[in-house]
Amino acid sequence: DQATTEPRLIVGGSGFDFGPIFSRDGTRMVFLRSDGPLPSTGPAVLTLVVANADGTQPRALTPPTTALDWFDWSPDGASIAYMSRGGLYVVDLDAAQPRQVKDTGTMHFPTWLPPDGKDIVYRLESANPGIYAIAADGTGERRLLSTTPANNEFDYQGIVVSPDGSHVTFTRWSANGLPRVY
Repeated sequence: DQATTEPRLIVGGSGFDFGPIFSRDGTRMVFLRSDGPLPSTGPAVLTLVVANADGTQPRALTPPTTALDWFDWSPDGASIAYMSRGGLYVVDLDAAQPRQVKDTGTMHFPTWLPPDGKDIVYRLESANPGIYAIAADGTGERRLLSTTPANNEFDYQGIVVSPDGSHVTFTRWSANGLPRVY
């Protein structure tokens, strides 16, 4: 509560809930849930859960999924993009039936490209990492914004897209090993 600074539990239960992200219109949130504590080694088995912004009506969008990570709301609030086990997935909130967009290999930071959300931008981890875009239906994959070779394996991280989709920021590592925002 901003007025009283008192926190209040809005989602609770026997699980381990974390990583909430509000929808772009602020009416809902999505978060990760584990049936128990996260493992100290190896990937966790997590479920993507959606709820109203006040925590009411939580429901699973995915079955328990190994290595579910990095998720983002579509601009229209109808879908969530996420990565798991080297694949890019989309789940529509109404159907709650995840579908694999592409087996990309190890990737991070899937982010819908506003304003229309036709494309998803992500960092592909490889010997030469880069920023890629792909249509939500799995077509038209292309290297985007990162046409120069990576300086090291940590290059092109922390992708964030501006609300209108006209700018993308990311971190590059300089030749002398310092991170810089581009």
